[in-house]
Amino acid sequence: MNDISPLVTQVKLPYFTVDCGMSYVIRLSDGRFVIIDGGYGEYDEPEHLYSVLEKQNILDKITVAAWFITHPHCDHFGNCTLFLNKYYGKVAVENLLFTFPREGKLKGASDMTEFLKTLPKLTETVISSPKRGDVLTYSDAVFEVLFTADDLDDKEVPNINNTSLVMMMTLGIHKTLWLGDAQDQSSEFLCSVYPDERLKCDILQVGHHGYWGGSQELHEKADPKALLWPCPDFWYHPARKWAYNRFFIESENIKAVYRGGIGEYTIDMTLPIEDQLPALFENGDIHFDLSKKSITDLAWSCVTGGQTGFAPLKASFGDDDSVTLTAGEKYSLCQTVFKDKTALTESFTFTVKGRAETDGELFGFIFEEHTPTALDKERIHPLPVSKDKDFEFTLKLDKKTEKASIYSNGECTLTVPVTDTPCDMIIVMKNITVTLKDVAYTV
Repeated sequence: MNDISPLVTQVKLPYFTVDCGMSYVIRLSDGRFVIIDGGYGEYDEPEHLYSVLEKQNILDKITVAAWFITHPHCDHFGNCTLFLNKYYGKVAVENLLFTFPREGKLKGASDMTEFLKTLPKLTETVISSPKRGDVLTYSDAVFEVLFTADDLDDKEVPNINNTSLVMMMTLGIHKTLWLGDAQDQSSEFLCSVYPDERLKCDILQVGHHGYWGGSQELHEKADPKALLWPCPDFWYHPARKWAYNRFFIESENIKAVYRGGIGEYTIDMTLPIEDQLPALFENGDIHFDLSKKSITDLAWSCVTGGQTGFAPLKASFGDDDSVTLTAGEKYSLCQTVFKDKTALTESFTFTVKGRAETDGELFGFIFEEHTPTALDKERIHPLPVSKDKDFEFTLKLDKKTEKASIYSNGECTLTVPVTDTPCDMIIVMKNITVTLKDVAYTV
């Protein structure tokens, strides 16, 4: 077999239920894979992860040489549990590796009951616990274990993120530093134990999704050219400005930021880092394909986490190529079109067609420039809906005239001033259930 280019893929996650989670697929030059974490496991995540492996597979059987779980939080191991229960046997998993804290140090861990119940079923898999200093080689990928939970075993660990497995991977022409959810304690350990050159990398997986992960000192020592940033888009914009992430703004060496919230990225590890972020959004139309019955493919995200006070929507797909969304007593914000897209055009049209399944408190749009994680209720534009009645709402925004108009069943019901800044298209709901039959963005 001829060697093939090794790849690193930052897998697209829905970020529909939670605002965290990370999943990476590494294809080796012999055709096998390494997986790091895998995600939370919401909606169609197991199926999507399988599809990523299937598309890149060149062997007779998909083979995972190693599956690493960085730490015992469900947004990192949840999908592994679901995937193994569904695809084990169809997918060969040669090694499963994790070093979790001993039982007395598991404060803050997620419920691992189902994960642990799955392990005895993995009869063809070697299960092991890496230790600091281990060098693990799979085909042309070399993983140096720099830190595990055992390295803080003699210390009080108030935040279990600090028990994350940290590894330096050499693959192709690049070194990648995998931090998992490493935060202050583990970052301090790394900086105190290793000389600067041991932490220097080309690609850095941003610790704890960029939410107070890593440290300024660690980021400076790593000095990467590219960032793998596993978080939803609505948190990326504020998080990149936080003091913990200051180096990522100030560094002149960072050429690319691969943002997990806006798409799926694959990096050829034999090629230099590109000088700019690969464009996911081109200046064209988006017709959201509801027939796929996939939250991941829709790439919609519910704004959650932090101190937002918002709740995720519940989504279900119908046989008639529709999606039903249900909101409870808290505000639910569903980010559908990202500001990266709207920034590329001077005018656009956003259309939503559907039916209200219940009378409710609120169904509407937010489209002006704003911070999704800090809701300004004055920016909500309610839309009139009634139980069991069809609706069609269209937003037409023109930056030249600095106006936006909302049409209800073809009739203009509201015109408001707008600026020429990019904006997200967000559906906001509260105490209501609606079925959407068509959602489209047209320039």
